[in-house]
Amino acid sequence: MRQLGMLVGVVAVALLAGCGPVDEQLSDEAAQTPEEMVLEQGLVDGCQVETYNQCVAAGYGSCLDWSTKAACGSTTCDPEYDLSPCYRRDCTEGPCQNIALGATFQSLQQYRVCFNPQGQSCTEWLVLEDYQRVKCGC
Repeated sequence: MRQLGMLVGVVAVALLAGCGPVDEQLSDEAAQTPEEMVLEQGLVDGCQVETYNQCVAAGYGSCLDWSTKAACGSTTCDPEYDLSPCYRRDCTEGPCQNIALGATFQSLQQYRVCFNPQGQSCTEWLVLEDYQRVKCGC
């Protein structure tokens, strides 16, 4: 009987986790679990290969919400980047011209954890932008 009660509890948690948080729970989710901190550090250290929807396709149908967007991997510099606002207007000689300031770029990803009916987990990664402008200048 005790095992049946535990099984019902585990199934209820798995089903509720797949539904995502209700509005009242959103403010309580600022604290990260150790597992979430490890995943976030993994994003910072290096970008993961995109595995969007692979967990769901493999039977892990109960998924938590996507993590916050996080920059990942190393930054790159494009010294020739001169699109707004990464240029300086120079009108000292002749016609005015835009002088490139360059820009620093970094990839952006999210992850989510999905569960199968047995309670096993699978993590999906989503590449939002291969390179997002982080700042003007290098």
